[in-house]
Amino acid sequence: MDYYWSLDRRSYSPVELDPSSLSERERIGIPAQAKDFSFGNYVAYAIYAPLYLTGPILTFNDFISQLRYRPATIETSRTIRYGLSVLSYFNLHMIWLKLLLPWRLFRLWALIDGIDPPENMLRCHICVLEILASVLQPLADAVPVYPLGGSSFKDTTSSIRSIANYILTFTFVALWHDIQLNLLVWGWLIVLFMLPEMNWPTFYRMAKSAGSVFNILMMMAANLVGFAFGVDGFREVVAGMFKDLFGFTFFLAACGSLFCGCHLMIEVRESELRRGIMTKG
Repeated sequence: MDYYWSLDRRSYSPVELDPSSLSERERIGIPAQAKDFSFGNYVAYAIYAPLYLTGPILTFNDFISQLRYRPATIETSRTIRYGLSVLSYFNLHMIWLKLLLPWRLFRLWALIDGIDPPENMLRCHICVLEILASVLQPLADAVPVYPLGGSSFKDTTSSIRSIANYILTFTFVALWHDIQLNLLVWGWLIVLFMLPEMNWPTFYRMAKSAGSVFNILMMMAANLVGFAFGVDGFREVVAGMFKDLFGFTFFLAACGSLFCGCHLMIEVRESELRRGIMTKG
């Protein structure tokens, strides 16, 4: 189609511009040279591996323009920040999926055998605002939180006992996975980041949304330390994010998006309660 449209624009003489500084709209609108509309370029464009399976869509004019002139927007630091953001979120999803699918499969096996075990991981981690629901529900029937005395934050003594129980529980979970410092730090961070939720269960809506954003970020941090980059790698990720204005702006924008999403999920939960749905997970 770009070739077809270019036939009517052969006499088009754009204002002299730096080809590497063209905007996306200009790269799309300015026709490629006649010699560029070759079969080889067509095949290269049609099956360009990074975009062939899922996209996003790139026009032929834009593709050829970028092949000939490297866009000014391509910066190593920007690409690294983008990659860290995407891969961190992808890694979190992979952890959720690798737990969800085996548990669902073997629960199905038990159901076929006439045994109905409790369902866990009832919602995707991105739909759960509370750490207690997202973390403890899958572990409640597998680790000794309640045999150790359960959890209660009615007074100082019960609060200390409950915190100690959670520390022991997540230390066991970390060691059960593997004896690594990263996993121990992961377990302890989970407990640390649960403390606000356990001690102050009732928030006003705005405060709850803000706290939920913090919880989501801390859960991402804990999982990245335990299962992805480790302590040193995570420190480098944070340092790279906040070393310039762009990274700081991106962080604020991400927090704003999460804040809006938390408001939406709170409303979903309240809607479920109004309909008598009391699912905790």
